[in-house]
Amino acid sequence: NRTDGFGGAISFSGVNSGGMLQITNTVIEGNASARDGGGIAAEGTVTLDSVTVDDNSSDTRGGGIAMIGGSRFVATNSTISSNRSTNDGGGFWAGNTGYDIVIVDSTIRDNESGADGGGIMVIG
Repeated sequence: NRTDGFGGAISFSGVNSGGMLQITNTVIEGNASARDGGGIAAEGTVTLDSVTVDDNSSDTRGGGIAMIGGSRFVATNSTISSNRSTNDGGGFWAGNTGYDIVIVDSTIRDNESGADGGGIMVIG
């Protein structure tokens, strides 16, 4: 999948409605975006359980995942690997707001960024 906007595979906006994106036992792989979030771009609460985010790319931030606005990101038993971004956060990027970020029993490896945070970049 490829988009000229946000979120190559998934673009989620639930921050104003209090919505939540929950993904379980899923592979998000080989997607690309011209804007933030090669795999996932989200505003709101995001929960990943046993999810692989692999080989995605962004022409801006968050090659694998970009949290554009929201309150909470939780990843459990998940892998964020081999993602690329031209700017910040090769694997994961969160910025411009306060977040609770919880990553448990997960792997973050082999991600690349053209600037800061090859694996993870958080701007609080």
